[in-house]
Amino acid sequence: MLDYETANRLFAYAPDTGIVTRKVNIAHQKYAKAGQVVGTLANGGYLHVQYSPHLYRLHRLIWLLYYGEWPKHEIDHQNGVRTDNRIENLRDVTRIENMKNHKISSLNKTGVIGVFWHSSHKRWVAKVFSGKKCIFLYRGLDFFEAVCARKTAEIEYNFHPNHGRVR
Repeated sequence: MLDYETANRLFAYAPDTGIVTRKVNIAHQKYAKAGQVVGTLANGGYLHVQYSPHLYRLHRLIWLLYYGEWPKHEIDHQNGVRTDNRIENLRDVTRIENMKNHKISSLNKTGVIGVFWHSSHKRWVAKVFSGKKCIFLYRGLDFFEAVCARKTAEIEYNFHPNHGRVR
């Protein structure tokens, strides 16, 4: 695994733009020139960089370059833009914390995460997951009450303010 000293010798990071560039030419890689912006868009929408023979997610390498150590958990892009690697947009969080900053699914029909129409009971339902536990917040006829119950729970369970965003 790449260590801080090696990473810092090879790459420069601009925290205000999120851009990483090479500091040195890599002799055995024809296209790896000093000053070149690094990061290749891969499946999942994240930028990657290769340092032989390993492939690193760029946001994790950035954490190493900025803080001098690898992140302990997952890196969350707070605004949901996976290529926005400005340091102010990145945070080291557990999986559970990361799940509290999700965009809304394209399959969602209500416009609110955790609120849905239960057709067999003919009721609106609001629920939230806290850790691995599902908590039912509301079952009733009022959509607005279901949304209010869900939004209140998001505050109570410390969901990120961007949770439920469209993009």
